[in-house]
Amino acid sequence: MTKITEDQSIALDWLVSKILATFEELEFDLLHIEGKRRSLMGKDRLDVLLWCNDLDLRCKAALADRLGISTDDLSITIKTLSKL
Repeated sequence: MTKITEDQSIALDWLVSKILATFEELEFDLLHIEGKRRSLMGKDRLDVLLWCNDLDLRCKAALADRLGISTDDLSITIKTLSKL
């Protein structure tokens, strides 16, 4: 599987880069990852974090682990922000 190159990640938000790296770690199809990169590129971090609410539990757990936080903390953060 070919990974997203550093050049492709330069224009991405830090959180988007972490999400895409998580998808690579979970061995998602490269076309799927590229599609998500395109759809998330240019979004601000709040929108990206709210988008994470649509991730399945496996992806949320892997992303939380990559971010160094608990899955519960990630879920609480997303839920809190969605109420704003």
